[in-house]
Amino acid sequence: MNVLMLVSSLDSYAKGRTDGFIVDWVRVLAKKVDKLTVLTYKHNPKDGFASNTKVVIIGGANFITRTINLVIKTVRFGKQNDVLFAHILEMFGIVGGLVGKLIGKRSYIWYCQGYNLSKHFMAQLALSLVDRIFTSTDSIKDRYIAEVGGHLKDKIVVVGHGIYLPHYG
Repeated sequence: MNVLMLVSSLDSYAKGRTDGFIVDWVRVLAKKVDKLTVLTYKHNPKDGFASNTKVVIIGGANFITRTINLVIKTVRFGKQNDVLFAHILEMFGIVGGLVGKLIGKRSYIWYCQGYNLSKHFMAQLALSLVDRIFTSTDSIKDRYIAEVGGHLKDKIVVVGHGIYLPHYG
């Protein structure tokens, strides 16, 4: 299986940031797939990956150019992959969901947010556009269904929330 993954940052060396764990996710996922292409806004080259992993910087000087580049690169690399997998950002879910439908590929998102989604249009749109939503607990699943709508019921998969503690040690 070939996977296109959309993440905000690949940098386990950034001080004070808590998203370095995504580097571990990429390394583990790469062991389970044939090819992994990662679209990201930032990558620290010190974070090396397996030979089946390609990191592509989205690029762009502002929100508009970054979004245009995100769409263009998601279409380009999406065509070369079997599935699209977005990590937590609503924009990634929206673009991944739309592009997936456009090119006939399934789209997924890992999403675990604590705020009220009934007042967050981007979150509602992202969760509605993707084919499957992975989250951490049954209570979050129930809350998403209550706040966004019953149409999410069969597309949410609870997978738990594994945290690699040594990363924060």
